[in-house]
Amino acid sequence: MRKYEDCWVVDRTMFEYVNQGGCSCCGVTHAIMDLASFAEKCSDWETDDEKKEKFSPWPSFIHEEILTERARLRVAMKDDMKSYKHFIDTHLPGFAEWWKRLDETGKARVFQMTDEEVMDFFRIHARVKGSYDIVLCAIMKQVKHFAETGYRDGRISAEMYFEQFLQNRRGVFLMDSKYINSPEGAANFIQMLQVLGGPKLLPVRQTRDPNEKTEAEAEQAKSEANVQSFRSDRRLVRLVIFRKFADIAIRKYMREVVNAAGDTPVEPVAAE
Repeated sequence: MRKYEDCWVVDRTMFEYVNQGGCSCCGVTHAIMDLASFAEKCSDWETDDEKKEKFSPWPSFIHEEILTERARLRVAMKDDMKSYKHFIDTHLPGFAEWWKRLDETGKARVFQMTDEEVMDFFRIHARVKGSYDIVLCAIMKQVKHFAETGYRDGRISAEMYFEQFLQNRRGVFLMDSKYINSPEGAANFIQMLQVLGGPKLLPVRQTRDPNEKTEAEAEQAKSEANVQSFRSDRRLVRLVIFRKFADIAIRKYMREVVNAAGDTPVEPVAAE
């Protein structure tokens, strides 16, 4: 087993929860909530991954707690989508033109987010607790070590393009300079912004060649001992990272363009 692979996440979760009563970076446990009440609101639930997860070495109470918290996180993030949809419907053309003109220094300042700020979103805004917090700590490490795992998780081209340029240096998420300096990177930023507005939290491919085996599926298939995949969790973490980037850019645009022109301010983006 190589470090940061999916089987490592399974073992780390067991170790942290059983031996320390919670994650070493949060130290909390959590009572199981009503999974069904949350899961029924998640139309993009990864049923195949859930079935594989049942065969993991996790005790049933950990499995159920993780499923419940995972569903609750998705519901919280879906509730925020309407704010982004409103911004997109109201300001996208002007924002896209402004973003295209923004210099490299300005864009580089947008693309800076610490590990702690990302985890604060999960713990404070989404109120994730217990064993799923442990999972997310491990997933963060997977995302940070993308070059080592090679897990390509995106389901649409915009996601796949974004994930290959996302980097982490000294505990800070940022984008590769090739992304910041290129027209393709600017176009991808607008595409990812539109993803935040839905209609689905985690978009699915619109078309599919039945003879094609995607990179994401290939990575999932090669997981050691056919362990469950944490692909959807990594997609959520990357989505939150992008969302934090987008929030900074939106606030900057509103301050420098919309409010400066005396226009009526749009409702604020999702809560921090």
